[in-house]
Amino acid sequence: MRVKKIWHIQCDFYYGQSMAISEKSQHHLITLYGDKAIGAVTGIISAMLPDKNSRILTPEHEDGLLQAARNSSLIIIVLDNINDHNITLVRNLKNDRYVVADVLAVVLSNDEDHIFECLTRGFDMAFSLNNCRDGAFRGILKQRLNTGGRRMQSFVLEQEYARINAALSSAPISLIVVDHEKRIVFISEHYFRAYPKSASSIARGMTIHDAFELIMKEELVDTESVLYTKLQRFWFNLNGVLEFSFDDGVSYRLEAVNLPGNQGTLVSSQNITSFVRKNNELQKALHRLAQNALAEQNKA
Repeated sequence: MRVKKIWHIQCDFYYGQSMAISEKSQHHLITLYGDKAIGAVTGIISAMLPDKNSRILTPEHEDGLLQAARNSSLIIIVLDNINDHNITLVRNLKNDRYVVADVLAVVLSNDEDHIFECLTRGFDMAFSLNNCRDGAFRGILKQRLNTGGRRMQSFVLEQEYARINAALSSAPISLIVVDHEKRIVFISEHYFRAYPKSASSIARGMTIHDAFELIMKEELVDTESVLYTKLQRFWFNLNGVLEFSFDDGVSYRLEAVNLPGNQGTLVSSQNITSFVRKNNELQKALHRLAQNALAEQNKA
């Protein structure tokens, strides 16, 4: 709990909240590449879209394909045959960490051997043009879109989580959130850097009580000391404000605030060493002025 050893544990405000895409949403982006001028596959897919707000993106170049694919719930690449250059694009898409959708191939040649070849090249599924016209294809399309939508939802949450984590990790005030059962919801990277011996033992779901005991051992705080008692009372009750100082003069301010709806508690911790030192210096200066004034008064 020093300058570099404090409960630098952050608040996971947006975990599972409104910024995520709704699971009930049927709005999807589909990237369809290589359909050329005929547009046969585009017409079939358009007629099968499960929601009027779902859209088909038809990039004309490979750079545009990658950008569209990163925002799509499903990717479809149209091939004339297995010698089509587009068959090689699946590897680039699969290797891009921002692409979460399945990549399907539609082969215009209607050769079954070409279908199997597409699967060996890395496509998740492959169909002939005749397969796409079959009524069962509508169900497959819907299933793959829903799967891709859930993946996109998880990916969006992951990206939001990473941004919030990075932002809070740079903040001077660190945060910890525990649920209504006093179990840790999120632990920041500050903590792992500050407590390397305990970091591997503490994870989400651990009670704040168990985490407290581990950290006190690493901090070498005497369990019989007044400081230990104060800190234990605060972390076990998670209520109010506590200001304290270590023997080396480093001071902290902890504050626990209940979250609405019995969702848990937010604890902020701040290094107030500079403030305490300045305040002490001010008190000493005032004391000297008072003594000098008294001395002058006595002389008079």
